[in-house]
Amino acid sequence: MLKTKKIYLIWLVFFVLLSFELQPVFADQNLFDKESLLIEFSDLFSAEKILRDLPILEKEKLGSLDSYKISFFRHRGMEIEKKLRSNPNVISKEKDQTAYLSFIPNDPYYNLQDYWISSNFTKAWDINKGTDNIIVAVIDTGINYLHEDLQSRLWTDNNGRFGYDFVNLDDDPMDDHSHGTIVSGIIGASSNNNIGISGGSKVKIMAIKSMGQNGEGLISDIAQGITYAVDNGAKVINLSLGVPEDSAILDAAVSYAYNRKTLIVAANGNKGWLLPDSPARNPLAIGVGATDNTGAIASFSNYGQGTTLVAPGDSVYSTAWSSQNSNDLYQYNRGTSFATPQVTAAAALILSVDSSLSPDQLKKRLIVSAKKLSAMNNNYYSTYYGYGQLDAYRALIYDKIAPTINVSVVQDSNGLNQLTGEIIDDKDTVVMTTVPTSNISLARYQIDNGAWKTIATGTKTANVNESLATATIGQHNILVEATDTAGNKTSKQLKFNQTISLSISPSPNSYRAEIIEQSPYVNLSPGQIADMKLVFKNTGSSYWLQDKVYLGTARERDRLSGFASSSWFTPNRIKMRESLVAPGELAHFEFSLKEAPSSYGSFKEYFALVAENITWFSDIGIYWQINIATPSYHAQYIRQSPYPIIDRNSVKTFWVEYKNTGSATWTNSIVKLGTSDPQDRKSSFYTTGNSGWLGNNRVKLEQDSVAPGEIGRFTFTAKAPNTIGVYYEYFRPVADGITWMEDWGVYWKIIVL
Repeated sequence: MLKTKKIYLIWLVFFVLLSFELQPVFADQNLFDKESLLIEFSDLFSAEKILRDLPILEKEKLGSLDSYKISFFRHRGMEIEKKLRSNPNVISKEKDQTAYLSFIPNDPYYNLQDYWISSNFTKAWDINKGTDNIIVAVIDTGINYLHEDLQSRLWTDNNGRFGYDFVNLDDDPMDDHSHGTIVSGIIGASSNNNIGISGGSKVKIMAIKSMGQNGEGLISDIAQGITYAVDNGAKVINLSLGVPEDSAILDAAVSYAYNRKTLIVAANGNKGWLLPDSPARNPLAIGVGATDNTGAIASFSNYGQGTTLVAPGDSVYSTAWSSQNSNDLYQYNRGTSFATPQVTAAAALILSVDSSLSPDQLKKRLIVSAKKLSAMNNNYYSTYYGYGQLDAYRALIYDKIAPTINVSVVQDSNGLNQLTGEIIDDKDTVVMTTVPTSNISLARYQIDNGAWKTIATGTKTANVNESLATATIGQHNILVEATDTAGNKTSKQLKFNQTISLSISPSPNSYRAEIIEQSPYVNLSPGQIADMKLVFKNTGSSYWLQDKVYLGTARERDRLSGFASSSWFTPNRIKMRESLVAPGELAHFEFSLKEAPSSYGSFKEYFALVAENITWFSDIGIYWQINIATPSYHAQYIRQSPYPIIDRNSVKTFWVEYKNTGSATWTNSIVKLGTSDPQDRKSSFYTTGNSGWLGNNRVKLEQDSVAPGEIGRFTFTAKAPNTIGVYYEYFRPVADGITWMEDWGVYWKIIVL
């Protein structure tokens, strides 16, 4: 009898301890009431260290940001707040706010508004209808990818997925509300297919579900949607949603997109307030208000500082979704939600013509081309209308100004003529004055109607420093020409007098050199590029011209190097930096080496100077030893499924994602998810069958292969033990037989009841 009492006592003690782990004694909350915070850290390693010391239930990394969402029991809040407040590696912290869609419920009595005419798309389509090369992300309630007018316009990743669902944490971003389908139809519904409607641009649409069935979503899911879109190639992101309050996490996501040349277009909101929602009011984004059927600001549209443009938002007809008829439904809509995708479509059209444009350049094009409405009273900017109403046609053709050529001919210290100065594209507006509306596609010059010589391609500004030393003695004409990416061309005529005959000797004996500096030998990982440098002194009697004297591959001469990169003139020639090097002066050769394909080990890459079509310089045995390491295995934690509360003996699905940050391609025969703390321990949650487990300490990589820079996922089902308790399951990626990868402290806190 005494033995039985001891057993009961032990069980009672365990139950009490478990209760203290799970339930603070507060009368105003349930057993598992939770709160959450969004935290922005200075770096990921600091984040992991800080989070390990916090009494949290769950953690979730927010996409590619250095930010996490943490969940915890309410009674731990003050303790967590105190620890975060005192830590210098915490940049910001905030509640996970709820965002709302910027739409008004449907009104069946509105007549169809011909918004494409109002926004001047019909004329724009005569110039360009868009291209599949431009990807537009719609972060919303998902998209009905089976809709007859959308199914051919959806983007897919390498695995055939249309995007991602951050609400339900799966790969199926199907709409369950309709809002995202409406927005997507405005941006890019199929045209000329004898079905339904026409979208604003023929681009590919990426479906990202960050808003739920009730039309609400969390900042954390929106931020992850933004980084997902950017990381997967979207050039424009549509956000027909917003929050009234400021959000540091949302601002960080907008900055992440902007810094990677992706434009954010967001809705002002529909409260009629004198403040656009966030992120519409973020200066790095475009904030869009709505006009009504008369062209006046809609009564529901938010306005104020931060408004960039307005577009029709009343009676907008588009694709739709419902649970009863989901594949061929269309409906009328109103709200800034539906003005916003018109601006998004216009930005996509502009990019289809000129993909070199930055977010600032796109924004400027849309601003300076906007239609000034009479209600603006001749003002350039209005808090109601921003810079005016969207005009897609004018935005597409706006840049009619050719680049400016500011060059002249001057003499250098040797008395030789140089063409110097700069060529810049137009910046002539009263807004964003430092931002050109196009880029320079080609800048070139010719002397006396001779062959053209390229100065620069694909740049905002071309710095000109060209030697004219090869011209004969006498008067010469020079023509400089520049074309921008909008097709505008300009030219400038100059004259110069050559008074010195440059000594370019045809004699091989006139070409000698002394090596002055060489960069060190290099160690390369597969896929890595190293910058190299060689400096020579001209010890001969002839001038060296940039298009005459090169650094050439040697031993054997003129061989095609497997290490050549885009910085080389050809795979066996490297140009010197200077346009002209006189006897006694220095010549610099600066270039990069890339890892040769499928090569590991040590290599010697030999070079020698060559005066093209005259002679090779003396071969003094210049080489670099290049050591290429075997492929490396590294991983960066991205996100994981939430910490669960499950019943005894029940089955739950878990997943975790890592980015391949090494140089080796992961294959599922080598890279696995291993149990850790300690390594290779036998998991209590291991289950057999088609569960994702390869054994009691290994989980299979979901994809067949994951290239460097791509994201791999490990998915497995786990069976809870028959014992109540709180369990911690730690995991770490491993290249079996090669190495364990970085320990990011990944674990699940599993409460078994």
